[in-house]
Amino acid sequence: MLANHPMPSSAGVERKAPFYLIAALLASLGLGLEGGCDGYQILRFYRSSWPDISQLERELPDGTDRALVRAQFDRRFAAMDAAKERAFPLGAAALLVGLTLALFAARTLMGAEATRGRLLQLVIAQAAVALGTFAFEDDIRNAEHVFAAALIRMQSRVQLQDTVEAERVARVWIAAHRVYPFAYLVLRTLGSAVIVVALTRPRSRALLEGPDALSER
Repeated sequence: MLANHPMPSSAGVERKAPFYLIAALLASLGLGLEGGCDGYQILRFYRSSWPDISQLERELPDGTDRALVRAQFDRRFAAMDAAKERAFPLGAAALLVGLTLALFAARTLMGAEATRGRLLQLVIAQAAVALGTFAFEDDIRNAEHVFAAALIRMQSRVQLQDTVEAERVARVWIAAHRVYPFAYLVLRTLGSAVIVVALTRPRSRALLEGPDALSER
C-alpha cells in the first residue's frame, strides 16, 4: 500500500506518504467511480427502451394532476432524446475517463510508481468533461427541472392542507433543485483543483516519480 511505501528524504530518513496525498488519491478514486457511473447511466438510457411512466403514476399521491405529470415527463425525455448526438458522446467520455481515473488511482494507492502525470491528466480531463456536460446539456437540465418542479409542487399541495404554506415549501425545494447542479459542479471542480495541487507538491512528486524527479526541476 502507498501509505506504507517509504519515501527517501534528503537526510536519508524514510518517510511515509503524506496524508494529503492519500486523501487526494482516495478522492480521485471516488470521483472516477462516480463519473464512470454517471456516464454509464447516460449510455444505459440511450440503449434501453423509453421509460414507462405507469409505475411513477401509481406512486403519486391521491389528488395529483397525472396528466400534467405525464406531459412534463414526456417533455423531459423528449429533450434527452433530441440531445442524443451531444449527450451520448459526453456519456461515453465520462465513462471512459472516470473508470480510467479510478483504475490509476487504485494502482497508485497499491504502490505503483510513475503514475502522477497520468493521474493529473485524467483529473483535469474529467473536470473538463463535467464542465462540457454542464455547458452542452442545458436543455436537458431545464426539462428535468420543470418535471421535478411539477412533482414537488403537487406533492406539497397534497401533503399540506394550507395552500399558501404548500406553495412556500414547494418554492424552497424547487429553488434548491435549480441551484443543486451548479453547486455540485462548483464543488466537484474545486475538489479536482485540490487534487491537482496535492499531486503537484514536491513530496508527492518524489514519492510517485522517484526522488530523481525533484532534481529535474
